[in-house]
Amino acid sequence: MKTRLITSILCLACLLQPSFGDATTSSVYYDDNTATYGLKSDEGVVLTEKTYDGISEFHNGVAIVKKDGLFGVISDTGEELVVPNYKYITNYRNGYASAFIGNLAGALNTNGQLVVPVEYDNISHFINGHALAYKDNKLGLISSTNQVIHPFVWDEATMLDFDHDYNTFVFKQGATYGVASFTGKIIIPAQEKQLFHLSDSQIAFVSDNKIGVMNHSGDVIIAPTYESIYVAGKGYMGSKDDHYYFFNMDNGLISAPYDAINDAGNGHYLVNENGQYGIYDTTLHKEVIAPEYNDISLLQNPHDTTQFLFQVTRLSSIRDNLSYLGVVSMDGDILLPALYTKLSFLSDQLLIYQDPQGTMGILNVINGFDSGLIYHSIKYDPDSGLSIVTSKEKAYGLIDSDGQTLIPMTNHYIYENGNFMIAEKDDKKALFSKEKKTLSPYKYDSIFSFQSIGETEAAIISINNLWGLLTPEGTYLVPPEFDAINEFVNGYAIVSKDNKYGFINTKGELVVKPQFEDVSSFNDGFAIARKGGKYGFIQSNGKFVVPAIYDHVKPFDANGKSLVDYKGRMGMINKDGSYFLNPVYASIKPVEDKIIVVQDSATKKYGILKPNGEEISKLIYDDFGSFFNSTATYVEINGKFAVINNKGEVLTQFIFDDMTLFNKGFATVTIGEQKGFINVRGEYILE
Repeated sequence: MKTRLITSILCLACLLQPSFGDATTSSVYYDDNTATYGLKSDEGVVLTEKTYDGISEFHNGVAIVKKDGLFGVISDTGEELVVPNYKYITNYRNGYASAFIGNLAGALNTNGQLVVPVEYDNISHFINGHALAYKDNKLGLISSTNQVIHPFVWDEATMLDFDHDYNTFVFKQGATYGVASFTGKIIIPAQEKQLFHLSDSQIAFVSDNKIGVMNHSGDVIIAPTYESIYVAGKGYMGSKDDHYYFFNMDNGLISAPYDAINDAGNGHYLVNENGQYGIYDTTLHKEVIAPEYNDISLLQNPHDTTQFLFQVTRLSSIRDNLSYLGVVSMDGDILLPALYTKLSFLSDQLLIYQDPQGTMGILNVINGFDSGLIYHSIKYDPDSGLSIVTSKEKAYGLIDSDGQTLIPMTNHYIYENGNFMIAEKDDKKALFSKEKKTLSPYKYDSIFSFQSIGETEAAIISINNLWGLLTPEGTYLVPPEFDAINEFVNGYAIVSKDNKYGFINTKGELVVKPQFEDVSSFNDGFAIARKGGKYGFIQSNGKFVVPAIYDHVKPFDANGKSLVDYKGRMGMINKDGSYFLNPVYASIKPVEDKIIVVQDSATKKYGILKPNGEEISKLIYDDFGSFFNSTATYVEINGKFAVINNKGEVLTQFIFDDMTLFNKGFATVTIGEQKGFINVRGEYILE
């Protein structure tokens, strides 16, 4: 990208006028009734006797005011220093402001005194007590006491920023140009060369329609042989005869010619010479990458947007249509030669490179570590900065955020487990801590996922077919001494030893010794336990609260009831073991909290009970279907069917010869040869 030379022309006819409205000082107030401005103290006392159409921002304790189209000056105490009689007054700068009456200008100090009479066509701002002034269409230099420092003989002036204060300027006098300071000193005498501001210490000049560069003392740095001069990054560049050159202004050295250039950012330029690309650094004033590549592009790290490298490209010398990529630093150091087909950043430090066969390597762009082409796959974990890697032989390993090996590629498998990695080798597993970067011995047969257990975490592990619990610190919460350990449910885990079952708590304490033939998990403080082939309920102390006398039991429901089988008869018990329904039924089917369907063990007839056990209907039904979504089903008496709801209400007459279960809210019914459909409300349509 080319940046043309920009010059700053001092236009005395375009001096800034003061801005009005919302001034920066908080003491200025606006009167909505009169649409005028005034000044108040911090205590709210009005300081100005008059109000104004506008008050500018305060500078050096004074502000410009406007009244009836004319301008004056007030102090920050509200004193009117200059009555609004001027056509306009510029903002104060360096202690002075230009004031105009008609088409003539003078100068005011911050006391409101007219120190330069109103007799000039225009006056610039004052620098070091001096200002450029127009008079009779010529520029001269005057002091703040109206002393003429340099006569009025110049035609134009261009400010130069040698010391960031614009203390110097290029002047034009007739057909000649020179450089002067605001003290009146002639730095470069008038000569027949056009001069332009180029930088803090250089001036561009034109001679015979060619551009060169000199310093502020007039010494030529770059001979005038160029068609144009540009700002280029941290330096400068010129063009001539369709070629481009970079300049070192410190010593006047000039680079080799280039056919084309493009801005590559950060003071670097992409240069082209005979179709080959390189990089020129305008800060170092040198070619950091020689023009020997088919392409060069900026390689920005998406994980660190402040980090930049160059990707260089060479086309294959054989006909495989491949582009070979490499990496070069901003200083020109070759980090990777152009031998690879794919580059991608893994993290803020690690760059993956890949050869045509798909083998990968890792380069640490910060410290220069290079793994070489040894990886078949790389799986990165951004949370820990670790990467699971595999070799060409599909063996697994682990590397850190620097690319250094933590676990060699000798494992059958490595996978994540929370804050850990599990490594498997020779049918044994080891635990790797992501935080501590430590690997346990390969001694575990199994390691399950870590889970929260009370105030800590633990994983179920096994060694030589014995099971225990391992903490993240690598210590045992429960030593491997059980034949099996289940996951924790409601604060307890089932353990077994010698085909007997018990429980441990979240502290790893054995609260119920393995003594039962079978157990369920604790639910609402109760667990089913089998002893002597019979079932009952125990609590966390291991004692039976419901004796083990039943052939089968179900967990207590939300109403605190359990369905039990006692010698082939069904009943229901309460949590204290007392009977809610005596075990006299062939079957018991609770329907949510609505009804309980019971079947007599002798007659096989069905009846209906309320949830509290009271009878809704006697044992009169020959068959009782399953409820559809707990809403309705069929009942049968003497070969005839009807619809019954979940309240035990019969919704139809017993007129159907056959009836199916409800499906999607409808059941098929038959009367004689006719078939139809009926819904859960008992409404039907015959075919």
